[in-house]
Amino acid sequence: MEAGGSLLLYTLPNEPLLAYEEGSRFGTFIEDRDRVAERRKNYDLLRAMALSPLDSEAMIRAVMKDWTSWEAPQI
Repeated sequence: MEAGGSLLLYTLPNEPLLAYEEGSRFGTFIEDRDRVAERRKNYDLLRAMALSPLDSEAMIRAVMKDWTSWEAPQI
């Protein structure tokens, strides 16, 4: 997958897991079990490292409090 792309994992009743990757120049379904399992593992790791919605909000508010606008220097 290219940087900045998206990943969808489809779970259907009585069907194997299916992945869909999409980037700025392509989109493709992945049916190979090993390749899908690798993407699922990566997704699970990212999700485990992510902040909770409340913690995300608190972090954003803290950054916004310290943020000051920046103006480009006049040339």
